Amino acid sequence: MTGFFYGRNCYVDQEPAKYNDVVRFDDVNGKDGSKPIEFDESALILAEVIKTLVDYGQVREQALAAEIISSGVDGPIAAGLWNRQGNCGAHRVTPFHIAVVWLSNFGENVTPPKTWKLSEWEKAEARKEFPRAWQHIKSLSQQQPPPDRKRKLLGDTMVRS
Repeated sequence: MTGFFYGRNCYVDQEPAKYNDVVRFDDVNGKDGSKPIEFDESALILAEVIKTLVDYGQVREQALAAEIISSGVDGPIAAGLWNRQGNCGAHRVTPFHIAVVWLSNFGENVTPPKTWKLSEWEKAEARKEFPRAWQHIKSLSQQQPPPDRKRKLLGDTMVRS
């Protein structure tokens, strides 16, 4: 759901072109911003996502959890946030953090998957952060070993191991 709000907030705010939000959020706002998802549609889509996860056994069926999530994204607070101006920038991932995740998952010589929808500017800025990101990753790896992954990335899709 965060993606819907992020996409909507960037549609409302019209952030600088360097982020290429028109392309990044065409699945939320329509091609070139031609048909943005409405608030009620976003809540319905999330309800369908929860139902699909339950149907495919990805999560246990818990009526209360689904009801709480649905009421949270379909309630008055969420409605107030839907058209709020000035929120797009707050959702952005910094170039440093893009670099950390990029290097942790792919190394320097592989471009992140297209599903990340990074603009050329973001890729260039993240590359500038590689030295600092490597230092950060090294400092984290000295603290404790990472947990075993229960899922792995196959192409652009996350699947259970």
